[in-house]
Amino acid sequence: MLRAARPVTWRQMIKYPSLSQKLIYSNYCCYYLENGLVTADGTKVLIVAEYDKFVNFIPIKFKPIFEVNTITGLRYVELQRLHDHEEWYYTERNQIILPKEAQRKVKQKLVKRTIDKLPATFPYIFKAFVEGRRPPERTTGLRT
Repeated sequence: MLRAARPVTWRQMIKYPSLSQKLIYSNYCCYYLENGLVTADGTKVLIVAEYDKFVNFIPIKFKPIFEVNTITGLRYVELQRLHDHEEWYYTERNQIILPKEAQRKVKQKLVKRTIDKLPATFPYIFKAFVEGRRPPERTTGLRT
C-alpha cells in the first residue's frame, strides 16, 4: 500500500543532491515516496539497481526483444513487424522509420513515424534482435 506522497520541487532537488539522484526530471509532477519515485498517475520509476534486478530475471532468449522495445517505445505489434522488416532501420542515420503499413492504427494520420536519438550501441542490439527469434504472438505469452 502506498503512503501519501509529497511533491518534490526543483529547490529540494538542488538542496538535497541524494534525493535528486533518484528523480527523473520531467515536465509533470513527481512524488517521492519511501519506496522510490512515483509519477502523478501512479507509475513507479525504477532506480538503476531495481531495473538491473528486473532485467536479470528476463530469459536470455527474450533480452534483445525487451531491450529494443524499451529503447524504441514501439507498440508490440510494430515490434513484431520491425523484426520482419529490418530495412526500416537505417544504420547510417541510426534511426527507425516506420512506414504507414507498419503502424496500421485506425486513427493513424501520419505517413511515417520516425524514432530518433537511439543510443550508439543500438546497432549491436538491433543485430541481436533481428538474428534472434521473432517476438511471440500475444496469445502465446512468453512460454515459447
